[in-house]
Amino acid sequence: MGLFDKVMNALYEDEGSPPPKKQSAPASSSQASAKAPVKKHPVVAENTVYQKFTSQLKSAMEKENLPGFDLYEFHQIYKSAVAGGKATKMAFIEALKSSKTMRVSNQSLISNHDHYRRILNDQKDRFDSDMKNYYDSNIKNPKADKDSIESSLAQKLSQYEKLGEEIETLKAQKKAIGLDTGAAETQIEDVKTAFTRAYNEITHELSTIVDILQSLDEE
Repeated sequence: MGLFDKVMNALYEDEGSPPPKKQSAPASSSQASAKAPVKKHPVVAENTVYQKFTSQLKSAMEKENLPGFDLYEFHQIYKSAVAGGKATKMAFIEALKSSKTMRVSNQSLISNHDHYRRILNDQKDRFDSDMKNYYDSNIKNPKADKDSIESSLAQKLSQYEKLGEEIETLKAQKKAIGLDTGAAETQIEDVKTAFTRAYNEITHELSTIVDILQSLDEE
C-alpha cells in the first residue's frame, strides 16, 4: 500500500466510511431506473492530511535510519526543539551540541543527506503514482464513460428517433454514471497540497542543515 493510499484510508476511517469504489453501469433499464447512489468523499482538512503525510515520511526515514547518530537524529532533535518553542537558530544549536557530544562530525552528517533524500524521493514517486491511479479511477475514467454515453445518446437521438426504449436505457445509464467528480477533484488538490507541504518542509530543512554544516566546516 502506497503513502497516498495509507493516508486516504486513514481519512476515511476518521470519517467512518470506506474509500469509494467505482460504480458499474446498470445491466438493464429496470435496474437503471433505481436511484443511483451518491458517491461521497470525506472533507479534507489540509492540516490533518499534512500531519499524516509528515508522519508517514518520517516513518519511512526511520525504517531506513542508519546506525548511530546521524542526520536523521539531528533533524529529530531540531524539530523537537522547535516544537518546544525554541527559535530555529537555537534549535539548530541544540542539535549541533548533541552531535558534538556524540562525537559526530559535520561532514559525517552531510554525507547522510543523499541517503535520506533518496528515501523521501522514493516516497514522492509512490505518492505521484498513487495520485495518478486515484485520479484515473475516480475522475478521468468516469468522465470518459459519461462523455461516451452522451455521444452515443446524441447519435441515437438523430438516427433512431423511433427507438424510444433504447434511448431511455442510455439516459438511465448516463444518470447512473453522473458521479460527483467535482468533489473528488477538490479532494485531490487538497491532498496533493498537503503532501507537497510536508515533502518540501522536510527536504528544505535537511538541505538547510547540510548547508550550515558545510559552512561551519569551511570556517
